[in-house]
Amino acid sequence: MKDGGLVVLDDVKALDPRRPHLAALMAAAISLDRWDFRTLSTTLGMAYLASGRVNAYVALRAGPVHGAAGTLLAQEAGATVTDIAGQPWTVETDSLVAASTPVLHAEVLALVGASKPVER
Repeated sequence: MKDGGLVVLDDVKALDPRRPHLAALMAAAISLDRWDFRTLSTTLGMAYLASGRVNAYVALRAGPVHGAAGTLLAQEAGATVTDIAGQPWTVETDSLVAASTPVLHAEVLALVGASKPVER
């Protein structure tokens, strides 16, 4: 597993209050000009992470129905998996940040935190 490559950003529904955060995250990530991005479902994205086809996965809204199996696969493959606050992911967690290496996870987690939109 490597620290660059393909990063998956899961989309959120149009009426979701986290959508501006996702937009800011995408803009910040694209401006780094370091990774390629895709949008995939949690189930497929996490399976791809476990298999090494992608290097990181971010979902600002991820429920257990869609995240539990893939999260287990990714963790068993050696990925670092937390919520957007950096806390361990559980089935009660509503967000997901996973990466192939601890270094990449820290970078993506910092990007998620830095991209939070300013409240007005």
